[in-house]
Amino acid sequence: IGDVGWRRTAGGSGSPVWVSSDRNDTGWVDVALGPGWAAARSAPQYQPKIRRVGSMVQLRGIIKNSLTGDISNMCTVPAGFRPALDTTLGAYHSSNTNGHHGELVVTAAGVIQTGTGYYSGTLPVGSGIPLHGTWFIG
Repeated sequence: IGDVGWRRTAGGSGSPVWVSSDRNDTGWVDVALGPGWAAARSAPQYQPKIRRVGSMVQLRGIIKNSLTGDISNMCTVPAGFRPALDTTLGAYHSSNTNGHHGELVVTAAGVIQTGTGYYSGTLPVGSGIPLHGTWFIG
């Protein structure tokens, strides 16, 4: 029906069930990191990734700065995943003793940054920033 595909598979008890899947699912795609930023660790759950299913976009991962982090360009969302307007992703608190905290924004240009005037504390090298959020495009 529409952009939804159906496939038959074995359920938990072994009996057949029908499962839907969205044909417009991009799967998880890498996010380009800004200068001085890297994944917090090498494990898959830390890698900054983005996914679009239909018009819904999901972001996940944890990044850390290897320099005195530029909070105006932490990473960039690829074209086709960007919101039409600047979108607030929510607040964060970095993993450091200085208690840096702020508000993450994804701009219409796809840049993920801390909102101007919406942060406090310092951001020492090695600070972890969780990336998480959902928004719609189109």
